Amino acid sequence: MYPGVLIRKLGISQSQAYKVLDALKRLGLLEVNYELYCHECGQFKGPIFETFGGIPDELDCEYCGERLDPLDNSIVIYKMISD
Repeated sequence: MYPGVLIRKLGISQSQAYKVLDALKRLGLLEVNYELYCHECGQFKGPIFETFGGIPDELDCEYCGERLDPLDNSIVIYKMISD
C-alpha cells in the first residue's frame, strides 16, 4: 500500500495517512517495506525489499540507466500481513 494512494483516495494529509498506516502497523496488520523510485524518469524499480539493509548499494534504473542511491531513491510502502 502506497501512502500516496491513501492520501488521494481518502482526501487526507500526508501526516494523517502516515498516522493511519502506523496505527495499522502497530496492530500487526501491515509491515514496512521499501521500493526504489527513479526521480529521473518517474519509474519504480522492483523488487520490493523487506528491510532497508536489503537494498543493494549499487543499482541502476532499468528504464533510463540512472544510478539509484538507496537513501535518495527509496520510498516506504506498507505490505498487508496475511494470516
